[in-house]
Amino acid sequence: MNRLRIFNKAGDPPATQNKHWYSLKASGEAETRSIEVYVYGEIGTWGITANQFVRDLAALDDGVSPIVVAFNSIGGDLFDGLAIHNALSRLGERCTGRVDALAASAASVAVCGAHKVVIASNAMLMIHNPYTYASGDAEGLRKVAAALDQALEVIIAAYKSKSPNIDEVELRRLVNAETWLTASEAVA
Repeated sequence: MNRLRIFNKAGDPPATQNKHWYSLKASGEAETRSIEVYVYGEIGTWGITANQFVRDLAALDDGVSPIVVAFNSIGGDLFDGLAIHNALSRLGERCTGRVDALAASAASVAVCGAHKVVIASNAMLMIHNPYTYASGDAEGLRKVAAALDQALEVIIAAYKSKSPNIDEVELRRLVNAETWLTASEAVA
């Protein structure tokens, strides 16, 4: 049985202080209430899973308050990133994604689900092809390669959902090259 997990290539996450790298808070009265979510760490098994993210957000979401999801993440599991992307997309115009320092790999996919994305002038995005570890025979490895090709297509779709007019050939070139984008480059 081949199991596909797509990992981030940015390396090990920095050590966290008291595990406060992920938090949610709601503030204000009913008419001025806002919700902030901080995804400051890895997305997936070793960090915040999409399951936990969605459950925590649902516990605070009143269906009307604006929501800001702040990212400082090296990424992680692509499929958790996609699930977070889709959860943010379902929030519609109430949701703003904010890149506070870094949205790399799966985090760059996740933040694109927000209706509006803002990025600090000294922050970055990193985009790349899907990446995994695999073992097995030749036929099994061909299946893994085919699954990676499919995963690339969902990554491209996520980016294009945020920037539908982007030249797809250029986007694929940037993803293939593992590109680090400054704030101004990401906006452009």
